[in-house]
Amino acid sequence: MKYGVISSLTISVLWALLAIVQLWFSVLTSENFMKITISAAILVGVIVIVSLVVREYLSDKKLKKEGFIDE
Repeated sequence: MKYGVISSLTISVLWALLAIVQLWFSVLTSENFMKITISAAILVGVIVIVSLVVREYLSDKKLKKEGFIDE
């Protein structure tokens, strides 16, 4: 989960910086900026979902090992 949070946060911060630069200086075309925005949103969503699934799997595995959950 730690790596998922760090990577999602990094992508979000980089996108926010790009959005501010785009707002003030228009370094990209609007089409390319939209493509980057959609790509960043998809990446963040996938990373968060995969991180949650892995965390849940590892948590269940640990609870089964300790005998709190039946297999």
